[in-house]
Amino acid sequence: MNISDMTNALRASTMLGKQANTVTATDPISKAFAQAGQRVQQQLDVTSAQLSSFGKLKSAFADVQGAAKALSSPKTGATDDDISKAAADFVKAFNSALQTAKANQAQATSSPELTGARRAETDLRRVLGTDSSLSSSLKGIGITQQADGSLALDATKFQAAIKANGTELRATVAKLGQQGQAMATRELADTGNVGSALKALSSQSTSLKARQSEQQAALTSFQQLASAPNPLLSASGLAAYTRFSSMF
Repeated sequence: MNISDMTNALRASTMLGKQANTVTATDPISKAFAQAGQRVQQQLDVTSAQLSSFGKLKSAFADVQGAAKALSSPKTGATDDDISKAAADFVKAFNSALQTAKANQAQATSSPELTGARRAETDLRRVLGTDSSLSSSLKGIGITQQADGSLALDATKFQAAIKANGTELRATVAKLGQQGQAMATRELADTGNVGSALKALSSQSTSLKARQSEQQAALTSFQQLASAPNPLLSASGLAAYTRFSSMF
């Protein structure tokens, strides 16, 4: 049933001036509102799922950011064990973020969501960049990047390297931490792949919720209008009709 049909139905009930006809005329209108409300709710459900998915990705990148900071700027007096733990924590956070980005892509329900998650993964994989010197130094202390983009830490090799030349090892992992922190900060910013996606999804969710409220308010107006003797002749009737028309 379209707007014209609904208008004619209300006009007919007005001309007849019968309460029974007015109630009957509003039935298809209520049905139309229910259908419109269902469409908005479906969109809101999808948006909420996307928000949850990117919320997890944001959390994963925030973990990388924190682990990278600890690796690049260890506390004063940090022991070899502290450095070893910081390196292990970074590798763990990095790999977790990588898996979360991949999961986001697998669960994506829209092109922007898929693109955002894919770009975030690409940015993560490029933490080592094109710095062959850093990659070589990391390999020498037991940190390597696998074919799937994840990092692997050879604890035995790392311990041997830190005992052999702790100063050089600390400088190497500090550089890795700096690049990791810069990458995560970039992704989480409002202009980053993760940050911008979350911002857009939050805005969309707010808009859909506002639309739901408007639909409910318009429906309530029509329900009240149903009991009026001359619906379309009243100011409230015209206002309700205008609000209703804007929903479709």
